[in-house]
Amino acid sequence: MKAAEKNCETLINHLLSFSLNLVRFKGRKQFSEPCGLTSGFLVTRDGRTYLLSAGHSMRRKSTWFWETNVILQEARETLCIPVGPFTLLKSIKLRPENKSKSSNIDFAWTDFDLDSLKRRFKEDNKLKGHQLELNFYNGPLDCIPILHDEPYTFAAWNRGTLVPLGSLFLKREAAYETSLQYTGKNRSGNYVFKLARPHMGHEYYRGASGAPISSPEGKIVSMVLGGNMKTNEIYGLPLAAYSHLLSLG
Repeated sequence: MKAAEKNCETLINHLLSFSLNLVRFKGRKQFSEPCGLTSGFLVTRDGRTYLLSAGHSMRRKSTWFWETNVILQEARETLCIPVGPFTLLKSIKLRPENKSKSSNIDFAWTDFDLDSLKRRFKEDNKLKGHQLELNFYNGPLDCIPILHDEPYTFAAWNRGTLVPLGSLFLKREAAYETSLQYTGKNRSGNYVFKLARPHMGHEYYRGASGAPISSPEGKIVSMVLGGNMKTNEIYGLPLAAYSHLLSLG
């Protein structure tokens, strides 16, 4: 394997290691039927932990669950932990004659109660002997992509489907793109990344919203918001414009 290919594979695995799977279900019962999938990642700032994701996924008034790596063999299901509520960002533009126009910013975050999670694992007998995997991004969040320069990458676990035969597991597959080229911003103010290969279709990227977009050095510059098959593009949040909000609490 060539050095460039090896480095690319290492970066994809790195991004997958801290990409969280978020899912919501029809009704109140977990694993009744998944009806929403998205991604997110954890960051630490000023001694606090935050879960970041795409705002358009979190605008529905429903409970989202983090699908962990813990498998409860007795119940034949993966452990899902509720997260949220999420803070959604709104922009208001003031106009003459006391008129204003508001719009949604495609960015959502919530405090991630790590201490409560640790207590649950310590006190819950069903979880004894299990080990929870949690990876955090501790790098900068104010990095801006460079025009027509560095090849950017994103990777996420997505396309969740229930495994048959009565077991309650979500089957995930990895979706990723490498050699993305930043070409500027669109009318919505979001970053535009040109794909290095033909758009794989929306089903391939299903659940990837909220996945981090990284530079070759592993610095997060954006998160996936969507894409366009006709123009062969992926859209990303200008994270540097809003990252300062995380320190406000």
